[in-house]
Amino acid sequence: MKMKTCMDKHLNIFQAYHGGNLDSPERVNRLEDNLTRAFIICLKFLQDAGVLRPFFEKIGFAGGHIPKTLVFDLQNMKDKKALGRIQASNNQEHQWLLLIGRDQFKSHWRDDAARQVEKVMEILADTQGSEKRKDFLKYLREIGKREGSTKNFDLNFPEIDPCEAASFFSLIHGCRPDAWIYEEDSNSPFAILVESKVGANKLAHAQVFRHLTGDQGFNLSSDKAIKFIHDKSHMKSTTWTQIAAALKSLMSQLEKTPEVKTIITQFLEYLEMSGEILNLRKLNDVFDEDYAKGQFALFLDVLDRALFIRNGSANKTQVLSRGKRPLAGLWDFYGLENNGKILQNPHISIYLNHDGIGCGITVAKKGPKMRNLLKTPKMVKFLMGEMQSGGVNRQRVKINLVNYRLVDRKPGQVKGDYYDSFRFCVDLKELKGLGKDPLETVDNLVGNCIPISKQLEVLFHCAWVDASKANISLERGETLRRGNLELFENPDQLVNAFINFIEEMIPVLVDVQGK
Repeated sequence: MKMKTCMDKHLNIFQAYHGGNLDSPERVNRLEDNLTRAFIICLKFLQDAGVLRPFFEKIGFAGGHIPKTLVFDLQNMKDKKALGRIQASNNQEHQWLLLIGRDQFKSHWRDDAARQVEKVMEILADTQGSEKRKDFLKYLREIGKREGSTKNFDLNFPEIDPCEAASFFSLIHGCRPDAWIYEEDSNSPFAILVESKVGANKLAHAQVFRHLTGDQGFNLSSDKAIKFIHDKSHMKSTTWTQIAAALKSLMSQLEKTPEVKTIITQFLEYLEMSGEILNLRKLNDVFDEDYAKGQFALFLDVLDRALFIRNGSANKTQVLSRGKRPLAGLWDFYGLENNGKILQNPHISIYLNHDGIGCGITVAKKGPKMRNLLKTPKMVKFLMGEMQSGGVNRQRVKINLVNYRLVDRKPGQVKGDYYDSFRFCVDLKELKGLGKDPLETVDNLVGNCIPISKQLEVLFHCAWVDASKANISLERGETLRRGNLELFENPDQLVNAFINFIEEMIPVLVDVQGK
């Protein structure tokens, strides 16, 4: 399929140079700031269009309490007198927290949360210099790199989920709110403190507590802050997906204010560009590497959670763990664990590229594992079942044998640009025409080519398609284009298709691993 190969992200009004990404706590903070700024700008325009209260009602937040006119501010409030009025107010009915992230914040104030708060306060109050603070920042960067890497640097710190590293990073740097929304002319002003998270980063109880008690937040006493968290009635946790859905539902009310509609459209696009909303259909139409990176990271996160829900407690000896590679190459893998180590040969590959998105079982290195992949009874049963089904998956499931080499490789070189020096690929629809025993035929062919190959794969591959031809193809009885397009437009269905394939491959993975 012929496709456009770029989208100019710089034409989005919210896109910023040095706008941040998910590569480090510092860059995460920048991305959170930029995304929150864009969101606050949208809210200001919604207020101008008279639909701010309906928006808050749609996300289930303080709808009936929203004053008609509000002031919007970012991070440290510019109007110190207004901040003083908010903090001095005895009317806690006017104090609200809006927490935004990829997932909703689960509020369970327990002893471990209290210990984390106590430890943070100890580090912040340290008068001996910055050694504890420096060690703690080192610790946060370390645990943010990979789950399970949680050396505590003698801080005796209650264990932190790696996804909470960004929250504690913000804590140590002062813990300013991401935004304020408040009444300007009131001695007891209505006020919303906004805290946002991006990517897989999660809000920590310690950060919520600090926003409630800190001099840049509501400045409550510890007892009142804990009561606020326990009560939950003035603390709304929502997701970027829910915010996007609420904004989309308001579009019909913005026909008379096209400039506001444009702002909202640009913000929704920015959410996708930032990797907070999954939209593979856009990648199908226009492939862009930066956009693809954010989308792939989000897709992997969604896939992780779906796999855990389906398989997390079903058979703990066969639960897969993801390798969590750097995503520069837009691929990652799941493998079986052995003594805390994720096994890589064989593994389940997940990839996204200019051809499409897919997953597959991959066996590398010449030897019995590669030779036995197509011979295991469970693989034979799966391939024969798909081949005989007559469904569109016969064109998606492929047997792929490949060798790749570095371009102009020099002695000792291990990184660089690769090219395929050999590739053999056949889908199951083609195999069906090879006679009575097509698997034996292709297995013999694969066996002869293994000496010049580096890896053998059985893939579930969803190719990008020409959307303009999808309906015409369907009228002709051709279902692949329309079927793939529906998967890209409904990512939950695509995730489900991946999981179905992966579940079929888990017993094959176990079988081949033991060879």
